[in-house]
Amino acid sequence: MKQQTFDFSQMDFSRVAVIGCAGSGKTTFSKSLGNLLNKPVTHLDKILWGENWTELTREQQLEILQPVVDSPSWLIDGMWANTLDLKYQRATLVIFLDYKPILCAWRAFCRSVKHSGKQRDDLALGCVERVNFPFYKYILNFNKNTRPKIEKAQADYPSVPLLKLKNPKQTKGFLQQLSQFLFSAQ
Repeated sequence: MKQQTFDFSQMDFSRVAVIGCAGSGKTTFSKSLGNLLNKPVTHLDKILWGENWTELTREQQLEILQPVVDSPSWLIDGMWANTLDLKYQRATLVIFLDYKPILCAWRAFCRSVKHSGKQRDDLALGCVERVNFPFYKYILNFNKNTRPKIEKAQADYPSVPLLKLKNPKQTKGFLQQLSQFLFSAQ
């Protein structure tokens, strides 16, 4: 199968939202993208959770996120469907890691086992990695419960480009091609 070619000259990386199912690799992808673009990454799981997985109110979340999206340049990593409108209002590009939920569940499970009981740098203080079966249920129901919210946001903001990356191979190819494009532009 021929590798997809991306037209980076048509992409505005000023304000990028990386979305997708848990376990799709949004954080790893965002860190790589941030390195290529020389741009810091805002991890929503780090700023929108309270300590020890305490859920912040919607008002608290918006108060924290609003200054980020109001800035002239950002790279935001995280699905947080209740913040899609806020991100879409200012995004110049949305990248959707649109992987099959079963793959995401497997990857999330492997991550949970590998990092069990550990604090990751992309999570809020005290939010240690754990095996959490309601979380896997959320992942497996992503297409039924969360995808319609993405489709609605895209319909509400049709001028915002949406790039869907369908699998890890396509995502890796995107990053490799972007690296080549940026290197050749220097």
